[in-house]
Amino acid sequence: MVGLLTLWIGLLAPPAPPADDTPADAPPADALDASIACYEQLDYVCADARLAEALASDLSGPRRARAHLYEALLALAWRDRIRARRAVRALLAIDPAFDPGPVPPPLAKLFEEERPDPPPPPALMLRLDGTLLPVFGQDATQWTEGLGVELAGGVLLDRRWALEATVGYADFAPRLFTLEGLTMLYGTLGVSVRGTLGPLALQGGVAGGAARVEVDGVLVDDGYWAVAAALPLEISWPFWRGLGVGVRFAPLLLTTTTGDTAAASYILPLTVGLRYVAPAP
Repeated sequence: MVGLLTLWIGLLAPPAPPADDTPADAPPADALDASIACYEQLDYVCADARLAEALASDLSGPRRARAHLYEALLALAWRDRIRARRAVRALLAIDPAFDPGPVPPPLAKLFEEERPDPPPPPALMLRLDGTLLPVFGQDATQWTEGLGVELAGGVLLDRRWALEATVGYADFAPRLFTLEGLTMLYGTLGVSVRGTLGPLALQGGVAGGAARVEVDGVLVDDGYWAVAAALPLEISWPFWRGLGVGVRFAPLLLTTTTGDTAAASYILPLTVGLRYVAPAP
């Protein structure tokens, strides 16, 4: 009787859920998470093996940075400072502003040593030059060299790229008795790259803008606009707190049209004067 009752209760009871044969402490399926879990359990052999799997997989940027963080932690656990430094460099190449949080002092020191300096702020640039402007071609038969002045200002980005606006004025003396004078007012915007050679600063680039030429004739005056294009090259010597002297050579091409005819003037300005570039903080 008892046996029949037990069988009857068993038939009425709901079926038991299938047994879960996964161990309670099984590592996560993701290799990086598994490596972190092994590291937290002080199983460095397991952590290293799973981390190698993670680094060989296609990780996103933040996940790869985190993988390199644990690579550095593991390297220090194995007392491999060279590997730890290499891991920190790889991490900072992904994210230079990465914050590792609270880490052991040796790793914090590696981050301090390897983290790249922030880019320098833009620096003010000023230039004041006296200019000599020789003319060539047909212009040389009508005008002598011009004398003038240039004033320029701009910014230096990353201590390398110079953006500069220039205005200049030049006065040319005529060779022909039918002409009394010629003046030119011009302005350009330019970009150039800047480098150093010992105590000297070298700079070269391109510039473009416009020029207004005023011709003073014996009988009639004339004036016209021209497109200006230049290739400035400069060498300067900063000698005190950003202040220096420099020489600049800037081949200049002026093009204009008269009716259906195009005309061009070739000028080779040579400038000498003062320079100022705000020192790096």
